Amino acid sequence: MRLSLSIAFALAVLLSSCNMDPKKEESPAYFDVKTVENRLKNHLEKVQPAVEQYVAIGQKVEKVKIEGPSVNWENQFKLLDDIDLNKPVLEGLYKVDSLGQSLRYELLNEDTKASVISLEVQDRDGMNSLVAYLRGETLVHKANRKISLKWKDDQLISYEVHGLTKVVMQDTVTYTVEIKPLW
Repeated sequence: MRLSLSIAFALAVLLSSCNMDPKKEESPAYFDVKTVENRLKNHLEKVQPAVEQYVAIGQKVEKVKIEGPSVNWENQFKLLDDIDLNKPVLEGLYKVDSLGQSLRYELLNEDTKASVISLEVQDRDGMNSLVAYLRGETLVHKANRKISLKWKDDQLISYEVHGLTKVVMQDTVTYTVEIKPLW
């Protein structure tokens, strides 16, 4: 009897150890914005180029040159977190169209509360671009944004945000922010 129990226990241990598959890393369901952001940010923080920044809020326009070490890329790229479609809550909400060197993600149902309406990524002869359209709405606030990013290899070419914000009982405000590294 003891021998039977010992054999059964040994078999159970052996069989259970066979089921311990190492976790396989799954590839993202949609374009991996986070990886692109990290690669660009790492390169920019390493090289620290000066940047030209153009900001327009309504009719007020400002254009400045910022020296490389003063640029906070974590802060500059914060909006890119909003266009990451690989969040579990967004799984299955977008249709994917692949046209040659272009990928386009569009919200399947406009009534869905997801903030990203569409995202398009292109690769043309090594020059990459990403354009995302976002929306946001609460009881007192409505906003629409277009985020554009251009890069080649790990080198940022330009980063732009164009937006419109409307707060109840206030004027609509349009804004534009453009950042171009001076390589």
